[in-house]
Amino acid sequence: MAKFFEIKNKTPTSADLYFYGDIVSDTWGKWTDEDKCPQDIIDMLHECGDVEELNIYINSGGGSVWGGVAIYNILRRFNAKKTVHIDGVAASIASVIALSGDKIIMPKNSFLMIHKAMTSAFGNADELRSIAESLETIEKSIINTYMENAIDGIEESFIKEMMSAETWLTAEDAEKLFKNIEVTDSVEAVACISDYRYKKAPGSVFASKRKEKTPSPKPRDDEFRKAESRLRKLKNFIFEEEYKNDNE
Repeated sequence: MAKFFEIKNKTPTSADLYFYGDIVSDTWGKWTDEDKCPQDIIDMLHECGDVEELNIYINSGGGSVWGGVAIYNILRRFNAKKTVHIDGVAASIASVIALSGDKIIMPKNSFLMIHKAMTSAFGNADELRSIAESLETIEKSIINTYMENAIDGIEESFIKEMMSAETWLTAEDAEKLFKNIEVTDSVEAVACISDYRYKKAPGSVFASKRKEKTPSPKPRDDEFRKAESRLRKLKNFIFEEEYKNDNE
């Protein structure tokens, strides 16, 4: 199977890992090579071997909660000194991954964003209630991670309020909230390439992941339309088969 990750600047004692795309649950969820899933991190750390230092660079709008929580736990278990560099933004579940570091370096013009877990949903009232309960369970897991990394004196209720408000933390703000954060001088930061759009995101933080540098040729557009049509037909077929089986 082709690899969708690359170990950067590997030496016998150190390696670099980049989160410059979205966080996804598995390889099927990827849109670009920059997206990362838990299996990528397992494979990458296996190839790293017994390095003493792991440098983690983050500029991500987030993504899959379960994928991000798994990545956080994988990195926490890895027996190396982990230094996280937030190059632009660590938003949503990427903020959880950022807290896996033994040291977190944030330039003054970088951001860390925390908010409540979100999803899109379709179903009846019972199914929607179940989804809401699942989101509350996910939120508790994320709050526990934030509290484990919060400085002394930070109340859980304060974390919950910030999550409800979708709070964008500057480096100085984050330093007052979480352990092991080191604020450095501002650097020239590029926008995060992501499709995620948040209500309170500072201007120019995000750029569209699928925005082409040059206009896409018409044949490519036709291929996308054909693929979408086949997908709709497949979904309709699955729905019809399930309905038929339920009524037999």
